[in-house]
Amino acid sequence: MHDAANEFVSKIHDRMPALLTPFQFDAWLSGSAGLELLAPWDQRSLQTWTVSRRVNSSRAPSDDPTLTERVAA
Repeated sequence: MHDAANEFVSKIHDRMPALLTPFQFDAWLSGSAGLELLAPWDQRSLQTWTVSRRVNSSRAPSDDPTLTERVAA
């Protein structure tokens, strides 16, 4: 298995996360999925934006939708 980040993700982290579609969630969470779910992702469909530093705070409520809103860089 190759877990090195693609060019897009390597700007953020050196390892590639598992990127799943909603149709793959159940198989992933139940453990019935195989390595086929770890196929390379088309980096043209990925995007990034700056979010609040509160996203790293253990005091921020996990269900706060403002944590992932864009903020000025």
